[in-house]
Amino acid sequence: MQNTELYAGDVTVQANPQAEAAGFAVDMVMRAVPSAAAPAPKIQSQGELRGLTRYDLTTPFTLPANSVITLPFLTPKLSRFERYAGLDTYFGTGTRTGTLNRSYRLEADQRLPAGPLTVREDGRLVGQTTLPDTRKGGTIDFSLGEDPDIEYTRTATQTAQVKDAKGNVTKTTYRVTYAFESSKDRAVRAEITERIGGRIIIIDTSAPVKNQGTANLRVDVPAKGKVSKSFTVVIDNS
Repeated sequence: MQNTELYAGDVTVQANPQAEAAGFAVDMVMRAVPSAAAPAPKIQSQGELRGLTRYDLTTPFTLPANSVITLPFLTPKLSRFERYAGLDTYFGTGTRTGTLNRSYRLEADQRLPAGPLTVREDGRLVGQTTLPDTRKGGTIDFSLGEDPDIEYTRTATQTAQVKDAKGNVTKTTYRVTYAFESSKDRAVRAEITERIGGRIIIIDTSAPVKNQGTANLRVDVPAKGKVSKSFTVVIDNS
């Protein structure tokens, strides 16, 4: 096999609905029908082409019958890698309880094509996800399921209300509190992202925003302990 080019990116083909193209940032496995496999050639990046990343198989190789050759595309270095207990949710006036998610955040020293990602810790598989195309140094956040050891209770208490001359509510102030409890033997960082809709939203002392605001809570939950954190939100629909 010679002069093989591989492309990573999102390619839309309208003329043929059977045609699909997608890039994968993990391994490409080439199978045929047995004998000893030759040493795998290297894949080298040949740069960017209108938002696509082009790779070349620069060394000819032979694929024997019944053989499997794995060609590693990338060996990126992580400039940032974090584990945390995360929750991405929405504003509401009721009480909610649940568990946080096993979340990760990473940045790589090169562009990552879209594709499946397998996460292993201590040599053990802990989950899989799919990543989008990500620029060099871009931040990727993802979760791999719930963490039953970290529970939360969320409450929203109305603390003030403003009405117009007709008695219609124009502005409401809430105090939102998250209470966390962990049964783990180590401290864990919890991160909450809560999205709040309204004509104008003010979160704590931040500047007012229109249509949608985002509250971000960061707190260290102690080992086998409890902690709580609150924020104030003003929803102005006048």
